[in-house]
Amino acid sequence: MYIRMVRNGKETDSFLKKESASLFYKDLKKYTEDQKKVIESALIQSTKFGLKSIMKQWLTKNIIDFNVSELKIKEDYLSVLISFQSNETDLKKIFDFQSINEVIRYMELNYGSEKKIVPLGEMNIFFELDGRFISMPMTERASIFLGKDTVWCTAYTASENMFRSYVTDNTILFYIISTKANPRKNSEDKICVGYENGKIVYGGSKTVDSANNEISKERLDKILGNNVEKFKTAMSAMVSKYKKMHPIQLRAVELAKSARKFSKKVDEVGAKEAMELIGNNPISDSVLRVFLNSLESDSELEETMEYLNGYFSIDEIFKHTADEFIKAIFLNLFLSKKFVSPENVSTLSILLKNCPIKEDIQKQVVSILISEMHSMRQIRPDVYYDALNAFFYNEQCSEEIKIDLLTGSLLSPSKKDSFVEHMSYNYLLKETEIFDTILNFDFIRKHTSEVIIATCNLRKNTMNKIISSGNVSSIENLARNSSISKYEDIVERLFNFSESVRENLALNSGLKAEYQIRLLHDKSKDVAIAKASNINNKKMIEYFMSRKELTENDELLKALFRNIYMDIDDRLLENRRYLLFIAECYSYLFERVAIENGLVIDLLTRKTPLIFNYIWDEEVIEKLVANPRSKLGLIANFLSENEYYLSYFIRLLPSEKINDVFETIIGLGKNKHVIMCIERHNKPRNLLLGLNEVYYYKILDKHPDIKKYLEAAVL
Repeated sequence: MYIRMVRNGKETDSFLKKESASLFYKDLKKYTEDQKKVIESALIQSTKFGLKSIMKQWLTKNIIDFNVSELKIKEDYLSVLISFQSNETDLKKIFDFQSINEVIRYMELNYGSEKKIVPLGEMNIFFELDGRFISMPMTERASIFLGKDTVWCTAYTASENMFRSYVTDNTILFYIISTKANPRKNSEDKICVGYENGKIVYGGSKTVDSANNEISKERLDKILGNNVEKFKTAMSAMVSKYKKMHPIQLRAVELAKSARKFSKKVDEVGAKEAMELIGNNPISDSVLRVFLNSLESDSELEETMEYLNGYFSIDEIFKHTADEFIKAIFLNLFLSKKFVSPENVSTLSILLKNCPIKEDIQKQVVSILISEMHSMRQIRPDVYYDALNAFFYNEQCSEEIKIDLLTGSLLSPSKKDSFVEHMSYNYLLKETEIFDTILNFDFIRKHTSEVIIATCNLRKNTMNKIISSGNVSSIENLARNSSISKYEDIVERLFNFSESVRENLALNSGLKAEYQIRLLHDKSKDVAIAKASNINNKKMIEYFMSRKELTENDELLKALFRNIYMDIDDRLLENRRYLLFIAECYSYLFERVAIENGLVIDLLTRKTPLIFNYIWDEEVIEKLVANPRSKLGLIANFLSENEYYLSYFIRLLPSEKINDVFETIIGLGKNKHVIMCIERHNKPRNLLLGLNEVYYYKILDKHPDIKKYLEAAVL
């Protein structure tokens, strides 16, 4: 926004004398005071837009001859004169015209569409400083006009202009232009600065000079010099004004949502043209319905289908549309023989994925797919695999259809097996019973069979067959399958098998608590330890900690600790309340086995210290000091970052232990912690007396620098 300088009469006269080359009538006495003010403003604005002196002369002549107002100059004259100067080689021709209306008629008759007059409002010039102004082009023609003599794709006239593509994709473009711009000689006279989601995008194709060379942050700062922050502030304010979206995109978003507005636009420009105005913005069902109804022929509909597939993604349309009319149109196109081919079968399968399609249509699609298999295998071997994926992931497709598609394929047995193994790892498919059927197929290898038995949902009859087969490897895999928990008689049968089967049961976290408790008390030590190392819920940990016969078994306790230790990072992220309970377990474990256990040393030195914010308190420290197996130096090291707890810990130590602990701390290069502890334990007036205590004597005698510091503190 321009702010007009208010001058007194003498200042205005002085300004006009300096600009005499731009005045048609040189004698200022002929001007009224109001005319002087209008001419002064007109010349300032003309200079900002780079108008030549001859154009200014014609303008000042019109101001005097027709008493033109300042407002009319801004609204009518400037944009016409700027356009005339940009397109005419002989500027003297301007004096062939008496008025601005004659200039406009001449331009309309003689100029092509790319040279039409661009209103100043479309240029949206909103800031000017030290010979440069900022424009935020509001239209394609404004972008073309302002980008003249650059190689920007947003200024193309003879080929596809990309201005709309940019500004409908969360981008706002600002053109910073010198008032004396000559971009062919100086590429920094015109630069483009692109904002995306409210921030400048440096480099790439959005922030460039007139030769389309990338502009870095450092280069932009250099180009704009001391004014760089003022320019950035002005652009950021404009971005905020339009809520980080160019007005063209705001209109496109409205068009994509409103069937009424879209229908009106279709009447104005046509269906395809209206759809192009929407760009990449999400489209509503009502708008898509209007669009499809606007198409006049099947061939046009078919062409549009291909266009939409590339522009919007059919997959997205089917995921988000609830309009059965729209789905029917797309399905009919895909099911036509003309449209279905090896090249677009994968698109068909994607369309059906996550889409509620009637079973008879599913079968129709499967029939088409199977009939195309041979050519698909020769032309596009990956297409059929994509189709299988889509059908298996589609919850609406029946098991019968999926099995028919798999068994009817021309894939090699090894490829079928690989496909099944890949599908068996999907957590959603595991819950279905389709793998129960697939398990019996000849092409299933042993490894894939074991994966299915151990992880996928199986029917009870299949489980009984596996147990009755006597195949130990298969039975062990079945014991780890969480789906067995639905059948108590199956679990009981597995309990009656060998120790190795019960060990695999112990690794099954899906079993009911009563079975997990039985495994903890199993007569086999290995089974009990396997269960202790696989406890994964608070209820089972609480049970374990409440049973003396379990907590007094160091091997089980260590197995539980190892389990918690290995799983701690995930638990921290998932459940803060669970973390607090684990902290309580640690406190207990420290008292029994922790300090003796190498895992804890590893935990204290490497694992995240977050958990210890919950563990350490006075009660825990008291237990550790009282435990004869505790490594006090290790504890002191860990507590050394917390002055309060370290001080409390030292206070509890027997006198004969203090010297060793201090030596450990000093050995870690933390002399200041020793000084802090001694000062905390002795009031200032008793500090000198305290230094003579037997339990300080050895450490101070060995480290005179510490003693010297403390004595100085007393004095």
